[in-house]
Amino acid sequence: MIKYPSVFENIDFSVYGGMSMPFGENIDAYEMAPTVGLDIKFANFNASINGSAFEYEEKINTQNDVLYYRKNTLSSNNFFLGYTLNYKKLYITPSIGMLSRAYKSTGAGLNNIEMAGTDLAFQTEAGYNFGKISIYGSGNLSTTLYGTEQTATFYNFGLKYNF
Repeated sequence: MIKYPSVFENIDFSVYGGMSMPFGENIDAYEMAPTVGLDIKFANFNASINGSAFEYEEKINTQNDVLYYRKNTLSSNNFFLGYTLNYKKLYITPSIGMLSRAYKSTGAGLNNIEMAGTDLAFQTEAGYNFGKISIYGSGNLSTTLYGTEQTATFYNFGLKYNF
């Protein structure tokens, strides 16, 4: 009988969840948000798809002492390609990626604002592999934010399930 090699024989997967924390004066108002993702690993090469959604509410006083509330949301869908370096159970994965981000600001009595753009980012992830479960921490930096000339830094941490 002829044995055909499986396409998925050398591919490993991880699903993960955790929290993402924005850092920087232009995005500090956003609260920490959940992040979820999928890693696809072929040997030491890694493709990662993840997403998160941040929000905050601000109060705006007008000249007539009318108080408006504005809800600001920032969503991000990310794709990274990287290479994993292992030392025993520790690992580090430097990556480069594309971030598809959208900003929306809405509120009663105020003009709505919507912006979207694609950003190039660099990310480094470090973690400890327990076998089926890993813990990780990462940081990513982009020199633009939804296509505008602002930097954006996010720190992430969480758990991965490896299969």
